[in-house]
Amino acid sequence: MRRLELALQRLQEMGLEAGIVSSPASIYYLTGFYPSAQALLVLKQEPVLLVSPMDSAAEVDVELRVCTSFRRCLKELEARRLGVEKSRISLHFAETALRGRRLVDMRFLSEMRMVKDGEELRRLRKAAKAACRVMEACSRLVGEAKSERELAAQACGMLWREAAPAFDVIVASGQNSAKPHHTPQSAPLRRVAVVDLGARVEHYCSDITRSFLLDAGEEEEQVYSAVVEALEAGVRACTPGRTTGEVEAEVRRVLREYGLERFIAHAAGHSIGIEVHEAPSLRRRSKTVLRENMVLTVEPGVYGSFGVRVEDMVLVKTKPEVLSRFRR
Repeated sequence: MRRLELALQRLQEMGLEAGIVSSPASIYYLTGFYPSAQALLVLKQEPVLLVSPMDSAAEVDVELRVCTSFRRCLKELEARRLGVEKSRISLHFAETALRGRRLVDMRFLSEMRMVKDGEELRRLRKAAKAACRVMEACSRLVGEAKSERELAAQACGMLWREAAPAFDVIVASGQNSAKPHHTPQSAPLRRVAVVDLGARVEHYCSDITRSFLLDAGEEEEQVYSAVVEALEAGVRACTPGRTTGEVEAEVRRVLREYGLERFIAHAAGHSIGIEVHEAPSLRRRSKTVLRENMVLTVEPGVYGSFGVRVEDMVLVKTKPEVLSRFRR
């Protein structure tokens, strides 16, 4: 309940009468209950969790109300200035259920979730270890699998045996490796095979990527070495007091030295926790100051006629700790 108390305090500091938490991840963070269907946590002096009949058996330490119409359930909420997660509500919901109210973004929720406590770190470590065990198996299977789809299916099955997949497994090979979010196809594995996977353990996620060189030549090996060097530079920069933009700059600096900067297609990484992608992202102009016990992924990637991406989870400390301990 400590988190809920802090959220109510922040809401009050913003001069807001009430707030509506709509993302399942934030509801779980504040109440310990992860909804299986639509749910809303009403932040006010006496918080109320609104759930659908599918979650009527939920056990929480706040008032629970089962709703067949969330719009009707919110009618009695008198607040005219209302905090919301703007990136998580639909325009339809805002124009109907919240019509006539002034909506203010509750950015403090994502800020609260940035720094992990001891229990969160325990779960993230378990999730990282589970993903590493699956990646270890993939490193043995990558030379035997007949296609991207076959290796992805094997990895997915192993993740379910470990815990659960945090997201759809990516296996991208040959020309497909140049597509960061490629969907595995029947294409054979050749040249470079990018494998991106993560496990979900007790609602907390891991995310690691490795690129396996198959019938690769000197060009692929040189690019791979540069990407690994960029990853290591980014990891070293994950210390308290530096900014997310500075971490990205270190990654970009190494790739620039090898003439690969123009092949960068995405941010250098992101925060991770209950969701795979959380705030902040490691972007060039991002000025979020790193704090101890944030957990980030650092994932440099370059994409030309083929792609190489290598990603690790890093715990922000004076001496950064890599949580995804699997060989690069």
